[in-house]
Amino acid sequence: MYNRGMLNKSKELNNMTIGINKTFSYEFYINTKYGEDTWHWNLTYWRKALRDFITYKDDEGFVFEIQITDEEGCAWVEIYPNNETDLLPKYVRKYVDKVLEAARKER
Repeated sequence: MYNRGMLNKSKELNNMTIGINKTFSYEFYINTKYGEDTWHWNLTYWRKALRDFITYKDDEGFVFEIQITDEEGCAWVEIYPNNETDLLPKYVRKYVDKVLEAARKER
């Protein structure tokens, strides 16, 4: 696989420095054609992320992720094909689980 952003593996997220006033934002990040096409969805738009997941999951180079953004930049945690979201906050995992459960029912 390829290395994208400041995280090589999601386990490194635990080592990020969290300052007193540091704020993280989380979004669904869809990546197709090995990064040639990318777009974002706010977590509350999980149904749109689900639609895109179902539509594009079989495309070459597809990766479905959570993008984490703070004032220093971005990092990504993979949802599909490998779900590495167990280290994310519970409210983020709740939206990830909604998408994955709904996608399973669509099969």
